Amino acid sequence: MLSALGAALILNTTTETMLTHNFHNGQQALYAADAGVERGIQDLIREPNWNGVLAGGQLSGFLDTPPYMLPDGTSADFVEMTAALQADTDVAYGVANANRPVWRLYAHGPLESLLPTQTVVGGGYVVVWVADDPGETDNDPSADGNGLVLVHAEGFGERGSNRSVEASAVRAASTSVETGYVAQRGQDEQNRRARKGAVQTPGAGLTEMLMSLSTGGIS
Repeated sequence: MLSALGAALILNTTTETMLTHNFHNGQQALYAADAGVERGIQDLIREPNWNGVLAGGQLSGFLDTPPYMLPDGTSADFVEMTAALQADTDVAYGVANANRPVWRLYAHGPLESLLPTQTVVGGGYVVVWVADDPGETDNDPSADGNGLVLVHAEGFGERGSNRSVEASAVRAASTSVETGYVAQRGQDEQNRRARKGAVQTPGAGLTEMLMSLSTGGIS
């Protein structure tokens, strides 16, 4: 009986340890993917237009050199990765759809290389692709006609963990605050930079609200 209890305890401890490691590795891959999206968008900001990126001729400044090694010790095959991503996209949008996203490899490298000081603790590898907006109906996925592109990043952690993050980069309309590009995650914060603008009309009278601590009333 004691042997059975001991074996059960060891099995439970081992399982908990494996779950902890799997969660850690998954989070590591997720953070790498999220950082890849942010870096990809920052590099897209500097592009005068996105046609070169969508045609596959313009790459990010974030690129490592061979051998391209993932944290689990295997080599990164970008051709195979791109083909797998495109296959999933073709299933979702239909291979006959001329406006479906066609992914172009844009950036790749180890997570620690995202910071100049290389202060990232732990391994991680990120690969970023860019594609045209599928809502655009020009039947040309290699040309941007509406100032909107998709950014897909995949992060790789230890023990083969893999997570992906996808966002949109949209060209911001000219405002009194700033003209440029902004990141759009889902449909949220389509123009977050415009929030820097004044929240009150210049010259308008200020309002005042007082709360009494004794009565809790508002005047």
